[in-house]
Amino acid sequence: MTHRNRKRELEIRIGIGDWEEELGETEASVATDEDLIERVVDGMHPMQIGRLAVTAAELTDQRPAAVGANKLLLQQGAATAVAQLVARQRMEMSRKSDGRVFNLRRFCGTVTDRNGKEAEGDGDAYHRFIEIDNIAALARAEKYLEVYVPGHIVPRLKTIAAHDGDVRGAAQKLHDTIDAMIEQLEKPQNM
Repeated sequence: MTHRNRKRELEIRIGIGDWEEELGETEASVATDEDLIERVVDGMHPMQIGRLAVTAAELTDQRPAAVGANKLLLQQGAATAVAQLVARQRMEMSRKSDGRVFNLRRFCGTVTDRNGKEAEGDGDAYHRFIEIDNIAALARAEKYLEVYVPGHIVPRLKTIAAHDGDVRGAAQKLHDTIDAMIEQLEKPQNM
């Protein structure tokens, strides 16, 4: 069966009566992005906030900007499920120098800059995911450490600084942890 010649409109119908009950049991507003942030401050889980926002949008036609159209939400959810499936795939790879075997994620994703442009040096940027034994995975791993990791570390260091915490001490602990990991990775397999 080909999908190109379909003439009819496909629809997905999902009952959300239980979500409507949940919305009725809460007095929390979810009509705007600011409301969604308030629900986070209130301690609600993002999944619950999402259910409430989708339900309220269906009942009132008030949809927060952060909560896209239902079609987009379905697509994002499916894409997330696929990405999570990809992330769970494992593969063993031997180091050429000494034969040490590493159990790795099977796929390596592209690395993009803040503008969504593929990082330089990725010889296989056409493929969103490549298998880890592809030589381009080496460049992607190095670029990931350079591009993404600082973005994960700096906000935490700023939080420590904002609380007058020991930023240098925290950075040194991280450095020590990285050194210990490197030491483990550099050991030959037979040690």
